[in-house]
Amino acid sequence: ELETEGQEQGEELDKLERQEITLESKENIEKQNRRNLKIMKQTTNLVMVAIATVVISTNVDRIVVILVAQVFNGCLLPIFSICLLICINDEQFMESAPQRGWSNVFLVI
Repeated sequence: ELETEGQEQGEELDKLERQEITLESKENIEKQNRRNLKIMKQTTNLVMVAIATVVISTNVDRIVVILVAQVFNGCLLPIFSICLLICINDEQFMESAPQRGWSNVFLVI
């Protein structure tokens, strides 16, 4: 009887240790994700500043730069709009606030 209780307690301790390890690994993963996000943001900012510095220092006509940027924006906007429309209509992705059918009409317009 004592052996059985000892085995049960040992199993419970093992289970608690595994849960604790799982929680620690989840916390480590979250910390790593936050760190990676911060690095991505800083890298993006650095690249944008570098591109702006190169463009300004080469004395390129600013009107041409603005027009090229607008062309890229015009090409990318429909792609991002379609991706957004697909995401907000995905029931798994938007389970807490699904998109109504009539709202899609306004989004397409």
